[in-house]
Amino acid sequence: MQYSDLKSSADIAFSTRRRGLANFLAALPLVALIFTGPGLAEEITVVTAYPEEVSGLFLKTFEATHPDISVHLLWQQGRDAYRLLSAKDHGGVDVYWAASSDNFPHLRAEGAFQKLDIVRTQLPGAIGEDHLSDPEGYYEAFEIAGYGLAFGTQALWKGKAPPQTWHAAAQPALAGKIIMPNAGKVGFAPSLYEIILQGEGWEKGWALLSEIGSNAVLSAQGHAMHPLIEGKAALAMTIDFVPLTAAANGEAVAIAYPRRTAFLPAHVALLQGAPHAEAARVFIAFLLSREGQKLLLQPDVGRHPVRPDAYPDDPSVQNPFRLPASTLLPFDHALGGARRTLVARLFEELIAKDHEALQDLWQKIHAAEADLQQKPDPIRKARIEEARHLAGFVPVGATEAEDKAYLARVDWPPKSGSDDLGEGWAKTIREARGKALSLLETPVAP
Repeated sequence: MQYSDLKSSADIAFSTRRRGLANFLAALPLVALIFTGPGLAEEITVVTAYPEEVSGLFLKTFEATHPDISVHLLWQQGRDAYRLLSAKDHGGVDVYWAASSDNFPHLRAEGAFQKLDIVRTQLPGAIGEDHLSDPEGYYEAFEIAGYGLAFGTQALWKGKAPPQTWHAAAQPALAGKIIMPNAGKVGFAPSLYEIILQGEGWEKGWALLSEIGSNAVLSAQGHAMHPLIEGKAALAMTIDFVPLTAAANGEAVAIAYPRRTAFLPAHVALLQGAPHAEAARVFIAFLLSREGQKLLLQPDVGRHPVRPDAYPDDPSVQNPFRLPASTLLPFDHALGGARRTLVARLFEELIAKDHEALQDLWQKIHAAEADLQQKPDPIRKARIEEARHLAGFVPVGATEAEDKAYLARVDWPPKSGSDDLGEGWAKTIREARGKALSLLETPVAP
């Protein structure tokens, strides 16, 4: 079997035999899945953070046609994976296969990867103008996930058109009915909010997130669809494979992609000095092949292939390559990765901390705006507009949010004894919101 999208000097076959999956979570801090078989010619080592239902599916599919290779999976997330792969020998790893927005560009800059010789006929590495893969070929997009608003089709959103913009979650009528993942606790949340910040602009984006936050129940885990199904919540800000998987399993839930959203990639890369480079290239070729990509459409996986030819003609299957151009944001992946920590920490200061006070402030703004509709007054209108601006105030300017030196000062969680930017941010936020309340509560002179 040849996979023409990735050139390889050898057609090496693989086999996998799953062993010891019951101990998957027990072997901490380093979790390893070892797939073995008799008469093995080679063993490759793959670092991944994919759960067993995803990684196991791909490795089981290997079993049918590749009898001569063992795949040793090391399950490591984020910083742990980075520490291992940035070591001098890259931990003896052959392949890195994960949905980490930060690690791949950082490791590529450190010279950790070999080039992949990709044929772009069926692997465009982009959706429209949004480039998903490394332009120089050191790591390749493996799958993409979209971000949007999930809703219950038979509950609070029954009979309504799918929400068209992120602003739908800021409607005053939905107070207490929005699920919003906490950016400091849910892995995909900083990327979700970065999409809004890039689409709306830095200041307007935070103002929108603040108003949505006043409507929201903050979630420490991003996989809660039951409140939508049970009618306790109207909308959930989420990554799309969560509602897609729920829907595939018969749950009455769907996902809407608002205008100016993005599909963000997971990647795969070949380590520099990989002990089994040729075998590793064939493994990567399988992941990127049409056969491999089709596995992403399995109901319990719910990811989107990066190959247009992997999608069926069935219009019920969501195909990002066919979405209207207005849906897709030309996302700056480098910027999003660089300020991921800043977004998580600002979310804590602006939305998670003093959440009840934020809710109270926006409730008063919405009440004042409703009253103004009944009793127009130009002076009061100006005060309410200023109060709205102050309620959505962000203490970090757009220029600082793109400045590498400033971003380097930000950590999360804050390190003990470090220069705590949060104290300064908290002070200016309190002052802005206090002024907003004063503007709302001061009567207009007759």
